[in-house]
Amino acid sequence: MDSYTLYKALHVLGMFVAVTAFVGGGVLFRLVMRGGDTRAIAGAGTAVNVLTRVGGLAVVVALVFGFLTAANGGWDLLAPWLVIAYAIVIALAVIGPIEGGGYARIAAAAAAEGDGPPSEALRRQMADPRLRLMTTASVVLYALVVLDMVIKPFR
Repeated sequence: MDSYTLYKALHVLGMFVAVTAFVGGGVLFRLVMRGGDTRAIAGAGTAVNVLTRVGGLAVVVALVFGFLTAANGGWDLLAPWLVIAYAIVIALAVIGPIEGGGYARIAAAAAAEGDGPPSEALRRQMADPRLRLMTTASVVLYALVVLDMVIKPFR
């Protein structure tokens, strides 16, 4: 296997792990919130925290191997499709911590409440439309970056 193929495979693997960790964590947390059990919500917050760390590490690995792939493959690092990908990744880097922070606040509030159904204040936090918007935007942006990488528009 040549270095280009190896770097590309590691780039794709890293991105697969990152997207799975980030999107999976968000989906997991949203599903657990629907159950309305504060102990489960707090536990899901712990799981999402671990997934976020795994996803963050995977992104770093994927970015390093992505640049190595581009450099080894003779790609122009300022090709329009790559610039589009950079912009999407920057948007995800901004949205992700906001979304994750919302989940962390909900998990902490759920842990503080103990067992049982969520209080009215916690229910309001869980129903915050801004958090839902961040989650939706993240999923759309992940889909767009994958599409961009596959079809490579404007090249």
